[in-house]
Amino acid sequence: MRQREFRWFFAGRLVSLLGSSMAPVALAFGVLDASGNPWDLGVVLAAHMVPLLAFLLVV
Repeated sequence: MRQREFRWFFAGRLVSLLGSSMAPVALAFGVLDASGNPWDLGVVLAAHMVPLLAFLLVV
């Protein structure tokens, strides 16, 4: 943490990881606020996970 460039890199990486971890929470609140139906939330989360799983199997 003594080097200025590393502190910038560390701070940027931390902000990026926090944003990435909060995206599913924001997505859930957005879908539930828009429709109010838990089934719709399940469909949206499944649509988010299917491509990730497909590419995981390919790689």
